[in-house]
Amino acid sequence: MIKKITKTVLATGLFLSFTAGNTAVFASTKSDAEVKLPISLTEAAYQDEESLMEIVHNSFDEELTGLKVTNTTKSSVEMESDDYMIEAKGINLDKTGLQNVSLTLTKKAGKNPLPIELPVTAQQVSTTPGTSTKTVIVDVKDVVAPTIETEESFVTDQGVSLDLASQISASDDKDETVEVSLDGDVDYNTIGSYQVEATATDKSGNTTTKIVTVNVEENFYDKIASAALAQLGVYQDCTMLVTNSLKAVGINFHGSPAAYLSLGTVTDNPVPGDIIVYSGHVAIYIGNGQAVHGGWLGNQTVISTVECDRSFIAYVHVTK
Repeated sequence: MIKKITKTVLATGLFLSFTAGNTAVFASTKSDAEVKLPISLTEAAYQDEESLMEIVHNSFDEELTGLKVTNTTKSSVEMESDDYMIEAKGINLDKTGLQNVSLTLTKKAGKNPLPIELPVTAQQVSTTPGTSTKTVIVDVKDVVAPTIETEESFVTDQGVSLDLASQISASDDKDETVEVSLDGDVDYNTIGSYQVEATATDKSGNTTTKIVTVNVEENFYDKIASAALAQLGVYQDCTMLVTNSLKAVGINFHGSPAAYLSLGTVTDNPVPGDIIVYSGHVAIYIGNGQAVHGGWLGNQTVISTVECDRSFIAYVHVTK
């Protein structure tokens, strides 16, 4: 719960006249039975009982040590301190807007009676011994900003766009629906890190902002192909070429050429980065009918055609 410190101000030149039944009316004439009261304006936070207790503290001179809420309804809040009972009538903290609130302070049995003198900013309505009733106009406001629910960052392959709007949501203590806007450009065709500002706004105008990072990375399979090309000229056998290429995407595996069949699904439509398995040989496909082969011409790593002196078995599309 957010604690809001309240401040009471006195409206200049605005008065209410109270008649029997303690009903507030504006009056152009007044009788001797009417009491002229200044309107005491103050604010409370939506669904915040602590802000209402602050109003009670500010409305009475008495020491309200240990003040706490004991009961709440849709039209009243009951409190008590070590020495007093307090009832706030006409207040609904679940509803925003101006509310005419009657605060009644009652001395607990066995305690000294209340002093007769009242502060000039409040008016005693009840003359019952041991009680004091004051009226305030409370403006209940929604001051709590929405909460944004999303990941701190997202990762996508180059050329693959994300629907960020579906990945970001917001909730509010009062409103069922909250508007979320996104500000920022992401170039999904260019590798890099991009920031998007998400802003959630509720119906009361409270806002929350969160920065979300979108990391556009080289395509998973392109990483494998690039890692294979980076090894050109290295002296190694064919299995080490493929093993080192797969490390670029976090796959740690080494085995016989046929063992690489277990790393994905067999495909007839290879993309750069797929594995080519032959009888007793393995390579990395880089597109356009070419592949990077290890163990070639005296264990060199070279670019050559897919066709070689070994029997072709399958293209393997590596599982992410």
